[in-house]
Amino acid sequence: ILDFMMPGLDGLQLLNRLREMLHLQLPPVLIYTSAGNIVPESEANNPRVAFLSKPALQSELMAAIHELLDGSPTT
Repeated sequence: ILDFMMPGLDGLQLLNRLREMLHLQLPPVLIYTSAGNIVPESEANNPRVAFLSKPALQSELMAAIHELLDGSPTT
């Protein structure tokens, strides 16, 4: 889980660094942010990256995590 607005570098910059460092398939990443609708075009259709706006209910956060991990949101 990354925040979009972090000191030093933002969540997308960190995501790109992870891609460069891992050289393998990127683990699922949830960017949880109060920055509004910031989904870049390059990530819009990536099933391994999800965006969730703050504030979110705990149930929304858990559903987003479950969907990233196994493709099915909890109810």
